[in-house]
Amino acid sequence: MYAEFQASQFAPEAQFRPSCHHKCCWKAPHPELVKINSDGAIFPNLNKAGIGVVIRDNKGLILASCSKKLPKAYSGEEIEALAAALALSFASDIGFSRAFLEGDLWTVYRALMGDDYSMASFGLLIKDAKFEAQKF
Repeated sequence: MYAEFQASQFAPEAQFRPSCHHKCCWKAPHPELVKINSDGAIFPNLNKAGIGVVIRDNKGLILASCSKKLPKAYSGEEIEALAAALALSFASDIGFSRAFLEGDLWTVYRALMGDDYSMASFGLLIKDAKFEAQKF
């Protein structure tokens, strides 16, 4: 598993810029739930993208995490929808059944919560994420 983690890391020349310029605070989920935070990053100069997932309990203790390197630079909506689907699949695979998912792109969140997404460029990715959400 460590080798897979090492292989998923980006080249040192990749530059990271914070997407959030305001103060962000983590908020605890209900004690019976775990909180799944997912995020995607795009590296257009490298034609790559990445996804990260962190699962925490209500005290903020990290219970599990994963990351994935993708060989294509997706759109913001696509990478966030992919991140949501991966996060839900990962959480289900390792045994969590009650969870709260949090991401940072409002259009993806609205699509996950509603039914009006099928014509969006990321509609099939939302469908995948909703399929994974049925496991909770």
